[in-house]
Amino acid sequence: MKGTSEVKVGAVALGALAIFLAIISFLGTFSFAGGGYGMSVIYDQVGGLKEGHVVRYAGVDVGTVRAVNVEGNKVEASLKIREGIRIPQGSQFSIGADGMLGEKFVAISPPSVLTGSYIGVGEKVKGSQGAGLDEFMAASGKVLEKLEGIADALNNVLGDKEVQQSMRDGFMNARDISANLNTFSRVMAEVAADNQKEISVMIVQLSRMAERMNNVATHLDSILAGADNDGQTGRDLAAMSQNLARASERVEKMTATLEKVVTDPKTESDLRATIKNAKETSEKANKVLTTLESSRFQAEALYSDKRGDWLHNMGVTLRPSGNGFVYLGADDIGDGSKLNLQFGRDVDDFAFRLGSMRGKFGVGVDYRLSSSFKVYTDVYDFDETKVKVGGEYMFNPKISLVGESLDVTGHGSENAYVGVRTYF
Repeated sequence: MKGTSEVKVGAVALGALAIFLAIISFLGTFSFAGGGYGMSVIYDQVGGLKEGHVVRYAGVDVGTVRAVNVEGNKVEASLKIREGIRIPQGSQFSIGADGMLGEKFVAISPPSVLTGSYIGVGEKVKGSQGAGLDEFMAASGKVLEKLEGIADALNNVLGDKEVQQSMRDGFMNARDISANLNTFSRVMAEVAADNQKEISVMIVQLSRMAERMNNVATHLDSILAGADNDGQTGRDLAAMSQNLARASERVEKMTATLEKVVTDPKTESDLRATIKNAKETSEKANKVLTTLESSRFQAEALYSDKRGDWLHNMGVTLRPSGNGFVYLGADDIGDGSKLNLQFGRDVDDFAFRLGSMRGKFGVGVDYRLSSSFKVYTDVYDFDETKVKVGGEYMFNPKISLVGESLDVTGHGSENAYVGVRTYF
């Protein structure tokens, strides 16, 4: 009896084991044989991608990462794609993340044009590197370095206390200049009003003179109409005739003299040449003027408190048709007079220039931040490489405040000037 129980227990245990092995075999066959297909992606680096992470095609979960292995200087990620999902040839395999610090995943982006061919089972493809947090931080560091360089350059110009005091003085001087311009405008208005009164008086006087001349003419008519019979009027007319005759003789003599001059062949040739040259000069001047849409003259006076020095500059900007322009002028007039001859072009809010800058070859760019404020920089004199940086604030279309450094690469504060620029 006891032996029979042991046999039964053993049979039940063997049956349970057989059922357990069958379940494992069934699950293994379902999961690994019929659950999808494998492929591999080769990356330069995976940035924390691990086994079990998701694979997404166009944002939809389509598989998982089976393994991540190092292959020489590359990394191979083995993927398991679900059954029925086909990945087109030419798709991009990058690595994304859920948020800045979230879990990594393989992001598959389909190609813009489908060719009808798909990635096969077990095929290896090359992955592309996504822009992760590390790359973002590295790029941000480079941008910050450039911004620090710009900040240092501006600090050389504007950070010096003496330059700041010079700019304050410049603003005060600009206020005084504005007040003087207002006074000048008021005086000119008063002069114009006074001239208007004088013109009115002159017109009245001309009107009275015309009335007097009419009266004289009327009086002469009355004299002729009321000539007496004693012959006095006739004698007066005879005297007038003799005077006219003498005047006529003088005119005839002058005419004869002019005829001799004009009829001389050389004089006649010179007159014709002069008239021809005047005509050609006029035509050329008209041709030049018609090719220009506008021209604007400017003059400026800048002062350096550090140097105790004044700069007086003047120039003209010529704008033919189109976006191009030509600037011709001179800097530091009266103390060396350095030539400026620049050719430029406007592109949106920028203006690019090329040519002679303070007598040396250089390039420059202007950037208009608003309708009343712009900044500009010139790089010139490439033997010593000088960098000019400045800004201009326009109070109105005729006058503006200017602050600039002729060279920020060395002792920027010593080369800083502040002043006023006028347009006319």
